Amino acid sequence: MKANTKGIFSPMSDPVVGILGLICIITIVVTLFKGKTQPAIAFIVFPTILGLILVLGGRYSFDNLATMIKSGFNSTGPTAALFVFSVLYFGIMTDAGMFDAIIGKLMGLVGDNVIGVALVTAVIALVGHLDGGGAGRLAGEAPRRGPARQPRADRGRR
Repeated sequence: MKANTKGIFSPMSDPVVGILGLICIITIVVTLFKGKTQPAIAFIVFPTILGLILVLGGRYSFDNLATMIKSGFNSTGPTAALFVFSVLYFGIMTDAGMFDAIIGKLMGLVGDNVIGVALVTAVIALVGHLDGGGAGRLAGEAPRRGPARQPRADRGRR
């Protein structure tokens, strides 16, 4: 998919493209961890800037870039839709208190034992990942275990 055009930053070798990709990923992670932007904006703006650099560098043409973007949307669209649905679903179920009884029983079993909380977390993750759905499990389980890791006096407060 390399373009035959020469750009401003020519020649753009494979190691340079790899380093630019790594810089893009690091930039996204740092801005998200520091809370400087929202995830949707970071995942759109930084790869777009990288794409423009690669076009200006003569590595790809705009047609190649458009083809890659379409291919990316086609391959990740269903997963993104599933992730959005799972976040909404598990958020509503949490607000409705659906998981309170399960978490309450598990916490009753382990009490304040840190090792017990870690083991319960591992068992929940093990059982939850048997179907291979990582995104739904992350959205469904991680927020539910938050109260287990809070000090006893703070549990149940909102």
